[in-house]
Amino acid sequence: MIPLLLRTIEAGDVHFVLKSWLKSYRNSCFATEIPNEVYFRSHRALILRLLDDRSVTMMAVNAEDEDQILGFVCYSPGVISECLVLHFIYVKSPFRRFGIGHRLLEAAKAAVSHERDLPIVVSHANREFKRFYKDLFVYNPYMIRTSSEA
Repeated sequence: MIPLLLRTIEAGDVHFVLKSWLKSYRNSCFATEIPNEVYFRSHRALILRLLDDRSVTMMAVNAEDEDQILGFVCYSPGVISECLVLHFIYVKSPFRRFGIGHRLLEAAKAAVSHERDLPIVVSHANREFKRFYKDLFVYNPYMIRTSSEA
């Protein structure tokens, strides 16, 4: 088992987050009909706004080698009520099924509220996410809001 460390995103992590989010979400049923040029341009801009704005991105890294990124979660506190708006959760495929995604999700929930059954709204859902978490969340892409839109 890899010793896991959760930390906030650093400048050197942005490329990994952007690349893995774009590639992973591209295969979702929500993005397959969008032409590549439009998808990559618009989603890249959206992800960068989320990373620069009031959302929080937490990285899962190897505690013995912090340069080895295992995954990440990007989330925001609920805009309307107390809920967690989960923008994206990603774990590299070789490290899936080790509880890393669960640890990221629990850390995000704890950062927003101490309530265990916090309502969670998802703004981006890919196939892997839907397969493992479909009964726990509400999918609502309209929860993607940045401070310039609020």
